[in-house]
Amino acid sequence: MFFLVAACVCGQTFLFHSRKAGGTTLRAALPNAVVEEGYNIQRKKQPGELWVTSIRDPVDRLWSSFRYEGRWKGTRFSGWAEKEISFNEWHARTNSTTCSRKTWQCSANCFTRWFSGCTSGPTHNAFPAAALTLSEFDVVVNMHRLQDATYAKLVQECLNLTRPIRRVSPWLAQLAIEANKKYPISTPARLPLVAENALDYALLQPYWEKPPCNA
Repeated sequence: MFFLVAACVCGQTFLFHSRKAGGTTLRAALPNAVVEEGYNIQRKKQPGELWVTSIRDPVDRLWSSFRYEGRWKGTRFSGWAEKEISFNEWHARTNSTTCSRKTWQCSANCFTRWFSGCTSGPTHNAFPAAALTLSEFDVVVNMHRLQDATYAKLVQECLNLTRPIRRVSPWLAQLAIEANKKYPISTPARLPLVAENALDYALLQPYWEKPPCNA
């Protein structure tokens, strides 16, 4: 459940939409932003541009990605068919340790892959580039903390938002919720997934407790 203040921000804003990490909420809050979808960021920062993105616990993000569309037929959520694959099958397909041009369905170190823009080679080699790119963002919103009123107020101030906090659900979210209720699944063991996503935890750690704006 994600919340943000909905309003208008003046000036040029670039929003990097990290998939399954509250990007839909940020897009609704920043309707005039230039948006790049969540894989392999390539953009170079322009003078005077405000860069905004969101982060989320990597394992929570991958589990959400699987429940929302990974277990269903095709690359987008169908909403009507019975489950196609198990979590283990999906995870085996999407936890590559090498970079690729697109990482739409992703379950291992996705933030490192996306923010680095790497297209080949081992993922661990992409970490320095990912850390450098993430440091260029002016506003990094920790979606886990938005239900904290004090933190939500800081986000509002960082983005010059003026209207009350509201929730925005991803496209087809209700269909996904209903389908997962109809065909329930068990949550996988967390510790092995945390270990697999060690790069992402290291990448996001400096931004986890800090205010959303750069000082």
